[in-house]
Amino acid sequence: MIGIIGSTNIDAYLKTDHFTKPGETQNSLDYKIFYGGKGANQASTVSKISNKQTAFLTCIGNDFYGTALQKEFDKNDLIGYQILKGEKTGRAFIEVEKTGENRIITAPGANHKMKKEMVDDFLDRFDKDLDIVLIQNELPKEIIDYSLTKLKEKNIKIFYDPAPKEKTDLSNLEHIFVLTPNLNEFSYIYEKTTNKKYDENKLKDQLLELKEKTKIENIIITLGKKGSLYINQNKEINEFGAFKVEAVDTTASGDVFNGTLVLEFLETEDLRKSIKKASAAAALSTTKIGAQTSIPTMEEIDEFLKNNG
Repeated sequence: MIGIIGSTNIDAYLKTDHFTKPGETQNSLDYKIFYGGKGANQASTVSKISNKQTAFLTCIGNDFYGTALQKEFDKNDLIGYQILKGEKTGRAFIEVEKTGENRIITAPGANHKMKKEMVDDFLDRFDKDLDIVLIQNELPKEIIDYSLTKLKEKNIKIFYDPAPKEKTDLSNLEHIFVLTPNLNEFSYIYEKTTNKKYDENKLKDQLLELKEKTKIENIIITLGKKGSLYINQNKEINEFGAFKVEAVDTTASGDVFNGTLVLEFLETEDLRKSIKKASAAAALSTTKIGAQTSIPTMEEIDEFLKNNG
């Protein structure tokens, strides 16, 4: 069983001609409301692609949005979430300009009310069934730190998406099974770990150096249109190209990548195969608008790989 510990938001999506400049007002080209949050996107990816029950520790409010999310979680067979009385569900306001690039402002709401006791209850309930837990940084730092510590104590494989990067505690990186930073997150972690300046011309050398210093078992750097780099437990570096698609919205592509990655690894125990399938899923997600609405099905992923493998 796969578990996810993470955030849930309601996304307000604004499509614009260009990113709004300071002091500028522009009309949006489109406006929509979607279910989102990195944790919920990842959990929904696992659930939608696998059609299996998924354990998801997250906090939502008991407001209008929380009621809608509860129905969505139940429909997708996500279990383990918390509904907090008197709290507002998290919100995210996403500006997507015409090339598909985005920028996001969040109002965390119930996401920042998660307690250590909730982590304990979640792990007590599911730890005998959990093979992998996927976690990211959209929760309070003390909860991220505590969750990682408890997962290591229970010898549960951890896939860690260090986004947003500022909450990544370097002391937590040892014995992480897979770390999945994008290039921005990798450069931040590398500089913090080594006290050296990141150099894009020495990426492979610096990837090896980070692995040796942190004792992370596997690192996968996602590089957007340039594909990804993967260093394994034997310090071998593998390169993967990106799939070419007509992108309209990149909002949840990283979450779709991570959710598909853990799901495929659970099936194959082969990270190379998992990266390829996750890359295809992420590419497909950029061809649709929204976060969870952009998640492809397994049939769509397999068909895409058959034609683009």
